[in-house]
Amino acid sequence: MTVPSKHRHNMKKILFYLIIVGVFSFPLQPAQADNADVKVTTTKTPSGMKITNVEAVGNLAATHKLGCMPLKSVTPEFTPADLHQGVVDCIKKADYKNAAALYQAAGTFATFDMQRVTDKTAHQARTMLSIKTGSTLSAKDREQFSSYTKAHIPKKPDRAFCESIRKVGPPTYYPHYMIQHGMSAITGNTLEPIVKDFNADNAWLTALDTYLHCKF
Repeated sequence: MTVPSKHRHNMKKILFYLIIVGVFSFPLQPAQADNADVKVTTTKTPSGMKITNVEAVGNLAATHKLGCMPLKSVTPEFTPADLHQGVVDCIKKADYKNAAALYQAAGTFATFDMQRVTDKTAHQARTMLSIKTGSTLSAKDREQFSSYTKAHIPKKPDRAFCESIRKVGPPTYYPHYMIQHGMSAITGNTLEPIVKDFNADNAWLTALDTYLHCKF
């Protein structure tokens, strides 16, 4: 299994630093406030400032309840949100090898989705899922996983891992988790959510190339 140098750096940076996500502090229009697909909550900071949190229903939501598993058990029906549950479970079980493999599978699937989801603001879902995963882990778990990746993940792509993930094939699920993360889901934009005449096979090879640097 390999995590390319560029993505290995991003993975460590994202997984191991906690930030606050998903907060939008802008006035709501009546259409937004009445939208059943939008969840609106208001919280106060210690200073008393009100923050309105606007989130589309289904944002980053999983569709399958997954635990730690090897890459060979991954199917095209599992979304990145599903796979990140497995990442967390693996890390908590100190199964760092499978945690890293599932993380890379999730990233590859999300990169595929970024090519078919038309709302570019929704593409941040790939990064937000990683941040969400990191926020569920203890400092000790994050530190131990970080140590593992530094010691065991090679800089050059592993051909065997590339072939293993290629065989999983392109995702077959509908990328609801990503579509609902975009501003179009919040504002009610009528933009068609999926690219017209999308070529799944080409997008899959592109995801393998650009995210994992696997050449086929």
